[in-house]
Amino acid sequence: FVEEAELPPDDAEVRRAVAVHEAGHAAMAILDSQGKNVPDYCSIVPGSDFKGVVTDSIAYCASLGDRTTFADFRHRIRIRLAGRAAEELAFGPENISTGAGGDLAGAWKRAFTAFAHWGFAPDMTSHESSASNLGVVVGDPTASERARLEDLIRRYLADEYRRVHAMLAAHRPLVDAITDRLLSDAIVDQGQLLELSRRYGCA
Repeated sequence: FVEEAELPPDDAEVRRAVAVHEAGHAAMAILDSQGKNVPDYCSIVPGSDFKGVVTDSIAYCASLGDRTTFADFRHRIRIRLAGRAAEELAFGPENISTGAGGDLAGAWKRAFTAFAHWGFAPDMTSHESSASNLGVVVGDPTASERARLEDLIRRYLADEYRRVHAMLAAHRPLVDAITDRLLSDAIVDQGQLLELSRRYGCA
């Protein structure tokens, strides 16, 4: 989960915005997995094409095996949306940065694949709802298929964003604690994230 570099890393306001954004990603990985996906590390050290990064737990990824379930897909979507949601919580809707653009593009592409080619539906809570999108696209989608899929994706991402925002708001102390740690130590490792998540009852 990386953001395109746009401003100098020594700008205190930018550093805080990046820290909040990455804290959102890290907190959501922990919260949405019930403490199973504590990132190996998160960082606000910029690279050639990003301002900060959060890496999944290698052990968690290995535990999933080769198959992707709807729960795995949803987990990835929620992590991608969490950087923007954390910014909104910290700074308000009018001060969300452009840093989430790459996250949103990635979420859109993943949702398109899930709904177009995997036969997932936005709501998979029952066999009736899971059967609502079984007509997978073979080859390139037609104009009508693309329009239908885009409507599904827009509504799904909006619904998930609301859930992510609510989850982070309910666990704001964890998001703030990760943010503060990133501002004092630009690289926060898994052990530190685990200690913070336990302190706030999230792992």
